Amino acid sequence: MDIEKIARDSYRDGMSPGALARQVAGWLPKESLVRWMLEDMLGSANFDNHDRHMIFSDFEKIDAEEALAAKMRSFYRINGRKVDPAPVIKEVV
Repeated sequence: MDIEKIARDSYRDGMSPGALARQVAGWLPKESLVRWMLEDMLGSANFDNHDRHMIFSDFEKIDAEEALAAKMRSFYRINGRKVDPAPVIKEVV
């Protein structure tokens, strides 16, 4: 089974790219380089998100109001960019 078919078979409407990557990784053999790449990418993203959260958490201990404002600025900066929608998957009959 190729990776494109695995991704298409695993994808559900509303699924995040990270969730799809986790699903695809689970279908690949343990010794797969693509599986290692996906798991390493997801682990790195999780670490970065946790680290970002901890910075805001520490900031909040010093100035809760300013920490919330900084968190909101960060949220709008991260989410204000254009994100391509998930590809439309046509059923092959």
